[in-house]
Amino acid sequence: MSINRETLQNLLLLNNPIPIRYKKYHSMTDIVKHIKPLSLLVVLGFSALFLSNCSDRENQTKTPCLPTQFPFEEEDGVIDATYDLRNRLAGVTYTFNDDADFTFTSIRSFNSDNEIVQVNFYVNGSIAADFIKVTHAKDTIKEEHYRSGSAAENLQSYRYYYLNSSGKVTSFSEREHSNSFAKGDSTVYTYTGNNVTLVRLYNELNELEESYEITYDNNTNPYNEVNFSGDEYLFSPLNLSENNPVSIKHVESGDITTFSYTFAGNGFLLTRKSSAVAEAGEFKYSCTVE
Repeated sequence: MSINRETLQNLLLLNNPIPIRYKKYHSMTDIVKHIKPLSLLVVLGFSALFLSNCSDRENQTKTPCLPTQFPFEEEDGVIDATYDLRNRLAGVTYTFNDDADFTFTSIRSFNSDNEIVQVNFYVNGSIAADFIKVTHAKDTIKEEHYRSGSAAENLQSYRYYYLNSSGKVTSFSEREHSNSFAKGDSTVYTYTGNNVTLVRLYNELNELEESYEITYDNNTNPYNEVNFSGDEYLFSPLNLSENNPVSIKHVESGDITTFSYTFAGNGFLLTRKSSAVAEAGEFKYSCTVE
């Protein structure tokens, strides 16, 4: 589910679901929205959570120091994160600077292996009809988007994420109720080290439609640390990558989006500025960063 003002307002008006659709990337804006904070990015993480610990970064306590606010630049807002007693990312709330009375929240549920098994949504505190069920297997993760109940007829779309022998997500495909669950588009990730450096998008005929090259810095990526894709889909290059993107190049057109960052002295990411948006986005944490 791509999070933006239009989908959230639709959910509020219908009290019934966010149109959950896979979006082809016909522009840098599209890829950015899908793989999210890789810019205007709003646009998928391993099953285990990689939690940041303040003591790992200089004279902090042993209590994990976790990001509590992420930027929401493309909608001029912020994303607030909350954690459960096991320091797992349990809730994400989207707010808009120009509409403080409107909020959208997702709540995650986990199994005994710390794997996400369900995501429920709330608009202004009231539960919405849409929810996500997640099924984990040895080499796949299935993400099912339902509306108004778990009956088969209420299944709106599903994604299969495919894992390699190291547990990394290397591709995904999606099928939709609106297309009778026929074969749809697919996306393939190529890694360099622990970062997704190439994203290739194929149509239902397995023809390459477009691709993106991503470069990174050497600093800790807070999205990867807490397994947050920057969107309501489980995975994107943002949380699959260990470091922060510094550029995204649309291979076919040559268009490039760049990103600059500021960091605290103890290594925490403070701000991100995308060449695609006017303002820098701010990060906040559960501990004091300097």
